[in-house]
Order: sequence, then C-alpha cells, then structure tokens
Amino acid sequence: MQKLDWFDKFYVDKDIILSPNIPFALSRGAFDGFPTGSCVEAGLRKVAVLCTDELKLNNHFTDNEEIVIIPHDADRIVRMIEAFYKKPDKLRSIAKKGAAKMRKVYSYERQILPRIKLLESEKH
Repeated sequence: MQKLDWFDKFYVDKDIILSPNIPFALSRGAFDGFPTGSCVEAGLRKVAVLCTDELKLNNHFTDNEEIVIIPHDADRIVRMIEAFYKKPDKLRSIAKKGAAKMRKVYSYERQILPRIKLLESEKH
C-alpha cells in the first residue's frame, strides 16, 4: 500500500501504463475492473492508459482519444506502442485528455456525492 504522494513521484517520468488484463484468470468471477485502480492512478497523472476491456465495461472514455483499448495480443500491442513511438504528440494528447476525463469521471461530485445522497435518503 502506497501513500498518494508516492504515485506523484513514481509516475512523473512514465508515458504509458500497459494493462493487458483478462477477466476470470485468477478464479471464476474474478476480474480487476475497468480501468484498474493502478490505471486510474497513472491516468490522473497524465500517463496514457493502454488497457484491455474484455468485458466491454467502458462507457466513459473515448478510445484513442482519452484511453487506448488494446487487444489481449502481445504482437498487436507492440505494433500499437511502436505507432505511438513514431507519434509522441498523439500519445501526449491521449494522456492529457485521459487525465481530464479521469478527473471528471472519478470526481467527488460523480462518485462520492451520489452515494452520500443515497445513504441520506435511506435514513428517512
């Protein structure tokens, strides 16, 4: 378990977080969510998120603009990363737009406040 300020230092020199997760590999019904917590932490710090979405859970991020949905195929992933090596401005743009979207999607107003309101409504 790391403190939040550790992530600020860790991700400062990172361009990509690669998360080729597959569901149900560890046990039946087990999956890491979309995007994973580590992807969110990286994305909030303007690291481009390249991740799988085998369960089609993405309903917030625009592929190739705010996040990059990758296949679970090493050769194809390598080709995708090589393309970004040739177009670093595109990668930076995805990282920047992704960070903005992550801040919006995972904001207090969108995540915590609705839960508080739900709990408060159940008290009455």
